[in-house]
Amino acid sequence: VAGVGTHPPSVSRGARRARLTRGTMDRLQPAAMDAPRFVERPWTFAGLRRRHARKAGVRGALDEHWCAASERFAKVGGRKDGAGYGLYYDLFAQREGFEMIAAVATDETASRPATFEQLRVPTRRYAVFAHLGPVSRLRSTIWTAWYGWLPNLGLRSAGDSLTPDFIEVYGDDAGNTGRPAIEIWFPVRG
Repeated sequence: VAGVGTHPPSVSRGARRARLTRGTMDRLQPAAMDAPRFVERPWTFAGLRRRHARKAGVRGALDEHWCAASERFAKVGGRKDGAGYGLYYDLFAQREGFEMIAAVATDETASRPATFEQLRVPTRRYAVFAHLGPVSRLRSTIWTAWYGWLPNLGLRSAGDSLTPDFIEVYGDDAGNTGRPAIEIWFPVRG
């Protein structure tokens, strides 16, 4: 899936990424992963939404998307933490494109730039996977979780028009939480 695992520029500089499709999955090594933890929670985000075509150059378009959003993150009031969030919609669907929102977590009354939208994601159960390897392997983590771990655990996506297919969480672990700096949150049912 082109574009999966494209990171904010501060994380992705210099990282080489393999293009991920079902046809190329056989050539990729599955990611070494720990079992997920499970969290149930709602979210409120403020972020910049864009639609991306599945074509050559999508990684550059996603990096530019992150740059445009991150330049405005400081103007968002009521931020919950210092993390950046990538919300992906229609990524696993067989469509021409997908939507991504580069966002920050906020409270419901947060002020935000005019180009940002507020998004409320209802309470869902999430399978949370830590990305343990180099950032260049993030796509393999997403792919291994989606096509390996989740089906083997008897889980299906709970993504819908209000809930993304998954959420990339880019933290700096400055709060000494003991958690990895990158996590992937999949809304699940089953």
